[in-house]
Amino acid sequence: LELIRMLIGFLFSDENRIKLRFMIDSTIVFFIRDIMLIVNDKFDIQKIVSLLGVIGVLFIFRILSMKYSPSIMEKSKN
Repeated sequence: LELIRMLIGFLFSDENRIKLRFMIDSTIVFFIRDIMLIVNDKFDIQKIVSLLGVIGVLFIFRILSMKYSPSIMEKSKN
Protein backbone atom coordinates (compact mmCIF):
# COMPACT_ATOMS: atom_id res chain seq x y z
CA LEU A 1 0.00 0.00 0.00
CA GLU A 2 2.84 2.38 0.82
CA LEU A 3 4.52 1.61 -2.49
CA ILE A 4 1.32 2.39 -4.39
CA ARG A 5 0.92 5.66 -2.49
CA MET A 6 4.53 6.55 -3.28
CA LEU A 7 4.05 5.79 -6.98
CA ILE A 8 0.80 7.78 -7.20
CA GLY A 9 2.41 10.71 -5.40
CA PHE A 10 5.31 10.65 -7.83
CA LEU A 11 3.21 10.39 -10.98
CA PHE A 12 0.51 12.92 -10.13
CA SER A 13 2.36 15.58 -8.14
CA ASP A 14 3.54 18.84 -9.63
CA GLU A 15 7.07 18.38 -8.32
CA ASN A 16 7.52 14.74 -9.47
CA ARG A 17 9.54 13.68 -6.47
CA ILE A 18 9.20 10.80 -4.06
CA LYS A 19 8.81 11.57 -0.40
CA LEU A 20 11.64 10.02 1.56
CA ARG A 21 9.30 9.34 4.46
CA PHE A 22 7.22 6.91 2.36
CA MET A 23 10.34 5.06 1.23
CA ILE A 24 11.58 4.70 4.80
CA ASP A 25 8.15 3.56 6.01
CA SER A 26 8.03 0.86 3.32
CA THR A 27 11.51 -0.33 4.26
CA ILE A 28 10.61 -0.47 7.95
CA VAL A 29 7.55 -2.58 7.19
CA PHE A 30 9.67 -4.88 5.02
CA PHE A 31 12.20 -5.41 7.84
CA ILE A 32 9.45 -6.06 10.40
CA ARG A 33 8.06 -8.72 8.07
CA ASP A 34 11.52 -10.27 7.86
CA ILE A 35 11.75 -10.42 11.65
CA MET A 36 8.41 -12.20 11.83
CA LEU A 37 9.57 -14.73 9.24
CA ILE A 38 12.82 -15.38 11.12
CA VAL A 39 10.99 -15.89 14.41
CA ASN A 40 8.49 -18.23 12.73
CA ASP A 41 11.17 -20.28 10.98
CA LYS A 42 13.79 -20.58 13.72
CA PHE A 43 14.74 -18.28 16.54
CA ASP A 44 18.09 -16.70 15.58
CA ILE A 45 18.81 -13.94 18.09
CA GLN A 46 21.76 -12.49 16.15
CA LYS A 47 19.68 -11.90 13.00
CA ILE A 48 16.80 -10.46 14.99
CA VAL A 49 19.02 -8.04 16.91
CA SER A 50 20.76 -6.90 13.72
CA LEU A 51 17.42 -6.27 11.99
CA LEU A 52 16.15 -4.40 15.04
CA GLY A 53 19.28 -2.23 14.84
CA VAL A 54 18.57 -1.47 11.19
CA ILE A 55 14.95 -0.63 12.04
CA GLY A 56 16.16 1.70 14.81
CA VAL A 57 18.45 3.53 12.37
CA LEU A 58 15.58 3.80 9.87
CA PHE A 59 13.36 5.34 12.55
CA ILE A 60 16.07 7.92 13.22
CA PHE A 61 16.27 8.67 9.48
CA ARG A 62 12.48 8.98 9.36
CA ILE A 63 12.45 11.51 12.19
CA LEU A 64 15.25 13.49 10.56
CA SER A 65 13.51 13.41 7.17
CA MET A 66 10.37 14.82 8.73
CA LYS A 67 12.29 17.49 10.63
CA TYR A 68 14.43 18.61 7.68
CA SER A 69 11.88 18.15 4.92
CA PRO A 70 12.30 20.56 1.98
CA SER A 71 8.68 21.67 2.27
CA ILE A 72 9.09 22.48 5.96
CA MET A 73 12.42 24.23 5.32
CA GLU A 74 10.77 26.41 2.63
CA LYS A 75 7.95 27.38 4.99
CA SER A 76 10.40 28.38 7.73
CA LYS A 77 12.32 30.66 5.31
CA ASN A 78 9.19 32.63 4.44
